[in-house]
Amino acid sequence: MNLLSLPQPASIEGHTLIPLIASATPLDNDIIYAETFQPFLDYHWAPLFTIIHKRKKFIDAPNPEFYDLNNDFNELHNLSNANEQNFTSWKSKLNPFINTLMAKSKIDSASREALASLGYAGGTNASSLSLPQMKKLPDPKNKISVLESIHDAMDNLTNNNDSSAYEILSAIKTKDPNNVRVLYLLSIISNKKNDYKNAVDYMKKAAALNPDYLAPYYLLSADIAIKHKKFQEAEKYYLETIKVNPFEYSAYNNLAQIAFMNRNYSKATEYLTSAVELSPENLEIRNNLGILLLNENKLNEAEALFLTNLQISPKHQITLMNLAIVYMKKKEYNKAFSFIRQLLELDSNNENYYLLMIDCCSQASKTNELINYRLKLADLFIKKGQTQKAILQLQEILKIDHSHPDARKKIEQLLNK
Repeated sequence: MNLLSLPQPASIEGHTLIPLIASATPLDNDIIYAETFQPFLDYHWAPLFTIIHKRKKFIDAPNPEFYDLNNDFNELHNLSNANEQNFTSWKSKLNPFINTLMAKSKIDSASREALASLGYAGGTNASSLSLPQMKKLPDPKNKISVLESIHDAMDNLTNNNDSSAYEILSAIKTKDPNNVRVLYLLSIISNKKNDYKNAVDYMKKAAALNPDYLAPYYLLSADIAIKHKKFQEAEKYYLETIKVNPFEYSAYNNLAQIAFMNRNYSKATEYLTSAVELSPENLEIRNNLGILLLNENKLNEAEALFLTNLQISPKHQITLMNLAIVYMKKKEYNKAFSFIRQLLELDSNNENYYLLMIDCCSQASKTNELINYRLKLADLFIKKGQTQKAILQLQEILKIDHSHPDARKKIEQLLNK
């Protein structure tokens, strides 16, 4: 905006860097401040605060660090204990930055959480921690070996070696019981092992340690409950998720499915509408809403939604199938036939598409086509080695035409095998 000579809106924080780029004046006289809450948010270790001034760098940590970058660019020699008076002076320079930037920003909870996930002070409620309290947390530089072990565990998880990952993480937890990332990963593995109790317990502890990062924990807890068919618990967790982060579209989608199961169709529609607004190109959610409208016999609304889906992804098979069902309900059979043919072109080995075509032919009283597609489905079952299913289709043909030569011949061949 500065390049365009436009005024800076009050809502945008920060300063333009254009004068610095245009000027040959060095930055030595300016104090550069940096901070990270990532160690605190992910591992429950101490956050770090840093200032650089006149080629000197001070890091406020449980074990403070001070470097002379003129003579020690690689930061190999910590001078923090060399001069206590100098150390106190640097702390006094840093504290105003911490006090200002740790003040709670007036932003919504979802934005706060997004900032927190990036490790910014503006996105965390850790501002309630005093520096003495922070010093009680582990110093990140003393936890490098732990971090390496966590990465080893994550590599094992990636390679589906869950037992080794669990063993590594359990060992870390013994020494570092409040490590948020470790608790989170232990919860995921416990869930995969169908250990519902431990999965939830680990997740609850992680959330208690990191209140600014509740939404992902609530969401995973809800997913765990769904997996174990504890739908009432899942609903509670999904509601907590959207309370903390109203932009989490998957929570709305899952709440809709629970409402649908409880036959609360109006609530399900409300949740799915919110999910579609938040993720307008998510075909799964759009199709879920369309199916709900279809269930309520709101055929025109469902049709419009599915047609929009088709513009997003012209070969999306679930959308094509749903459109075929809409047109069957509307008795517009030629349109239904068209979409089912597209499905069969995309996947000629899908028995459900043949069954849909057979149903459509039956409703449209297309006897010849009905027999033809039953024959094709019988051939598909024969190809798959599903003899009994093939015979059932051929018998259905004989109910329509008891002397149909192909059907009789195929049945005889199958029975004589």
